[in-house]
Amino acid sequence: MKPSYKRRIYLINKDFQIKFIVYTLLLSIVTIAIFYGMVYFFFEESITLGVNAGFPAGHVYYKFIEDSRADMNTYFIIASIVVFIVIFVSGLFFSHRIAGPIYRMNMYLRSIATENLATTINFRKMDFFQELAISYNKRILFLRKLATEKPEKLIELLKFKKGEKVE
Repeated sequence: MKPSYKRRIYLINKDFQIKFIVYTLLLSIVTIAIFYGMVYFFFEESITLGVNAGFPAGHVYYKFIEDSRADMNTYFIIASIVVFIVIFVSGLFFSHRIAGPIYRMNMYLRSIATENLATTINFRKMDFFQELAISYNKRILFLRKLATEKPEKLIELLKFKKGEKVE
């Protein structure tokens, strides 16, 4: 009987995935900082425009700029937190779709020493690198056909670099 839930492991290749997520988060921090700098510069320019226009200190224009800046800071912090979370979660899922096929191929290649060499490999439906599984499976089918039709040709193909034959 199958369990009613799907157990998911999101960190398949922890080293790769953590580096990938940290990289995307750092990229998001840099992007957020650039946008904050642009908005900060905009407000500073607005104050400079008021000074150049000759508005006296305490003018309603400056009050408007300061209120707008305070509102912007609040909204910017909230938006930054939301963006940070979205990028973290999407980085986790995106890296999972990369790490999964690599992990599966690695485990498969390790297992062929003790199992049937001619088994095919499949990745999850939404994983990247589907073409890798397709190419590998085509190669396995070719080797199967060669083994049944021309075994001597298969032995020739399986030679080591130094000319030693596989026994």
